[in-house]
Amino acid sequence: MKLSFGHRMRAGRVLSVLLVIVTLALLGGPGGGAGWSSSQETVRIGVVLSLSGDLASFGERLVPVAQMAIDHVNEQGGILGGKRLELILVDDETNPRIAAARAAQLADEEGVHALFTLSSASTIAVLEEVTAPAGIPHVTVGSAINIRDVEDHGNLFRFVTPDDVQAHVLSKLVDRLGYTRVAIVFVDDVYGRGFAEVFAKGFADAGGVVTANLPFESGAASYRSLVESASREGAEALVVVGYPESGAAIVNEALASGSFERFFFSDGLQSSAFLADVTGSIEGSWGTGPSTALWPASSLIDAHYAARYGAPQGFAPLFYETYNALFVLALAIETAGSVDGKAITEAMRRVSDVGGLQISPGEWRKAVDAIAAGTPIRYHGTPFPLGFDAQGDLVLDSVGLWTVFEGEIRLIGEERLMFD
Repeated sequence: MKLSFGHRMRAGRVLSVLLVIVTLALLGGPGGGAGWSSSQETVRIGVVLSLSGDLASFGERLVPVAQMAIDHVNEQGGILGGKRLELILVDDETNPRIAAARAAQLADEEGVHALFTLSSASTIAVLEEVTAPAGIPHVTVGSAINIRDVEDHGNLFRFVTPDDVQAHVLSKLVDRLGYTRVAIVFVDDVYGRGFAEVFAKGFADAGGVVTANLPFESGAASYRSLVESASREGAEALVVVGYPESGAAIVNEALASGSFERFFFSDGLQSSAFLADVTGSIEGSWGTGPSTALWPASSLIDAHYAARYGAPQGFAPLFYETYNALFVLALAIETAGSVDGKAITEAMRRVSDVGGLQISPGEWRKAVDAIAAGTPIRYHGTPFPLGFDAQGDLVLDSVGLWTVFEGEIRLIGEERLMFD
């Protein structure tokens, strides 16, 4: 297979190579696979990211941290007795149909033993068409509410706070800041519809009025009529639920027309790329998103990343969650002692033993030694220590509160919630 690395292509350009094997050497970093024989047996994880389309700014930033999780395994002796752990990356072009097709290719042609997905729509498509029917372990940072409604046969584990929690926290934030009338515009997909519905209910329950609740399509030529409709009933602020490219276009239209000066954003817009594409000032705007940046273990991931690639530029959403998902998946494979899908999914719940030996990000060799000795382990990533509920969601959720200050996203706090 030809090795290529085209993740810097942006929306409007089709990635010409469907399958991209990513190694640290290709990322420009040190080592990361040196000394491995190409013929050595491998354990393979497929990673479905959005490297083009509306979520490209998210997917691009997650490639190196995903590879770092894999490299921590390989640099400390490998997996399952010295096998190499390999990451195989595909671009879903922010399109769930393409995601399912390329995930099937990963399973059928590349023989991956587990899959990771980014976006909610892609997660559902891959789960329904590939991982659930085939019994392939599946980890995700997709946040849509109805992911949990898909019959996953116990194969799916989510490392991010679901949108019903995030949207409820955002509705409380808007209310606490004194707004009584807001309009909502939301991307018309499983992510946007669910988020907007929960926000609208939460805000109404707090006594607020939703003056408009309008869907939109990503990539539209113009959002003028959408903004005009949203502004007709005297809303004090606009709540935008969407992704960076279309979200920036909507905000620019709202600012240019003078329709809105204040905005609230979903996690899909918690992106430095989004801010860079906004042409006017949105200082003082607010948003929520899954966040583990203020958890102690996150500083370890930061330190590992800085040592390899230098300090990251700008805010990278889902940065820690992506590392945790892949590192925990590797721990589960090691705990299972095989690449059998059922054994891996069962082991996913065994690496968060409350009384187990604490394993921090990067401590692969320590974990392998403990597993070999029969010692229970507890991965101390963020916010993983309490593990998963019956539906594969984290028991402990963490929602970040962020604002736009001096042209940058500033995380100012987190709200943590525990569920039975």
